[in-house]
Amino acid sequence: MVLFLVIPGEGRTGRRSHGISFALKRGIFRSKKKHRWTKIILSGIRNRRISGKRRLLFSSGNLSGSRKERRMEYRGNILVVDDEVGPRESIRMIMKPYHEIQTAKSGAEALQKITDESFDLVTLDLNMPDMHGVEVLKRIKEKKQEIEVVIITGYGSLETAQQAIRYGAFDYITKPFNIKEFISVVNKAICKKRLQDRVGTVISDLKSKGITDWSVIMNQGEPDPQGGTVPLGEAWSNCKNLSLLDFIKVLSRTLEAKNSNMHHHSERVNHYSMVVAEAMGLSEKEQEVLTISAFLHDIGKVGISNEILNKRGKLNPEEWTEIKEHPRRGVEILKPLCLPQEVLKIILHHHESFDGQGYPDGLKGEEIPLCARIIQIIDSYDAMISNRPYRKALSLDWVIQEIQSCAGAQFDPRIVKVFVDILTRQESLNLVGSS
Repeated sequence: MVLFLVIPGEGRTGRRSHGISFALKRGIFRSKKKHRWTKIILSGIRNRRISGKRRLLFSSGNLSGSRKERRMEYRGNILVVDDEVGPRESIRMIMKPYHEIQTAKSGAEALQKITDESFDLVTLDLNMPDMHGVEVLKRIKEKKQEIEVVIITGYGSLETAQQAIRYGAFDYITKPFNIKEFISVVNKAICKKRLQDRVGTVISDLKSKGITDWSVIMNQGEPDPQGGTVPLGEAWSNCKNLSLLDFIKVLSRTLEAKNSNMHHHSERVNHYSMVVAEAMGLSEKEQEVLTISAFLHDIGKVGISNEILNKRGKLNPEEWTEIKEHPRRGVEILKPLCLPQEVLKIILHHHESFDGQGYPDGLKGEEIPLCARIIQIIDSYDAMISNRPYRKALSLDWVIQEIQSCAGAQFDPRIVKVFVDILTRQESLNLVGSS
């Protein structure tokens, strides 16, 4: 069984055909009398071009699951954005059996639809004539941060991939892509959006009832599809497509939403930390622990008022004491998740200083977990290059000098050297601004 996707090409008359056929069958689609079609045999990522000028968009995969099973899956609302009719209609037809689909042929049309209607996911082309896809992504997140966005492009680059990460894209897919894998990514994004909505609703309901203790909130019941309830800290288990790390990302984003200055902070800290971890040769297990810790390092700030977090002037002693409690508070919030002890130690100690002058326990040097020392530098870096209510983002040159001046005092000198080398070379980390 081979999957054939026919994408419209140019006919001899110069007219462009607009039909599209999508089928699972043996044999090859025949050309229409008046128009030629691009016929592509899809097998892995290799293709044979029969005629026409269109490029391969998709590769086949073994599409598993019965139609009945597919219909039992949650149907999300998806907006497909692409200025070319072929790719746009192809994605629409692929996803139609699974979800409710609408399309937009420009960035402006997409933004208008997002304003007027509710969507769970947007699939977004990058190279559109009216507005670049990264700008569309940025505006989508400004309008409705909760919408998941999957970038789909045939002209991918490291720069656009990093920009997509910066502005909160769920995934970045290059053409050609495997249909089965594409459907899996979309379903996973929809599941994540649903979980985020549920978590946000549960948290809002509990807070409206006066429950503000986050360790209590994490143990509150959330409806189970099979009846009964499960603790909010285990709600991710109801979404079979999501891992614990996916849930942690959802939780982090939901709780960061209370402070506009914190949007995507944990994602950037994770991204930068992993670049440093790879450069330092950390093991796969250490990197897994670092990722979880990076996403959750500031979760203890959820109980601190925005008045304190966004204060323009100097904090008074009482306010500073409350700020310094957020590592301990974060550990208490996360206890119901039964995370590895290494993660809780990293979160607890990510504000310790190399010279012993940090908090909460005044650890020094090698007493501080290595991953906590990495997060401390990256956390400070992201704060300095981000806009704050009380100041504009600082320049990269100034930030590098400041980090170097703190080596041996606030920061581990060895990590400082690695990170500054990365910043100087700009090989994998050229996102020095914050939205």
